[in-house]
Amino acid sequence: MVINIPLKILYECVGHNVTIELKSNEMYRGIMHSMDDTMNANLANVTYIARDGQTKYMDRVFIRGSQIRFFSLPAMMAVSPELHMKGFQAKGLGRPPADGITKQQAQQQHQMQQAGRR
Repeated sequence: MVINIPLKILYECVGHNVTIELKSNEMYRGIMHSMDDTMNANLANVTYIARDGQTKYMDRVFIRGSQIRFFSLPAMMAVSPELHMKGFQAKGLGRPPADGITKQQAQQQHQMQQAGRR
């Protein structure tokens, strides 16, 4: 089975604090104990935040992957080797900006403008 990049990054989060928001607007923050390929997650030392803002402490929680809206990962995951694999581009990189020109084209235009001023 081939594991995609987001799952690889989530597997790297095992043992670290994560925050998970569910589709029901409930939030769980704790140490990711384990997870599987369907994004089912086991958290330990969990702080649960209900929709109405009440908080509760729990030792362990199992969260079904189909109920997860998003994961908030530790900042150290930004330097994950999975994000820097050859051929992988982060969202937005390598695409033309909203005005329809690439960064390289903008640099060329800037250089021509600078040369014309001299």
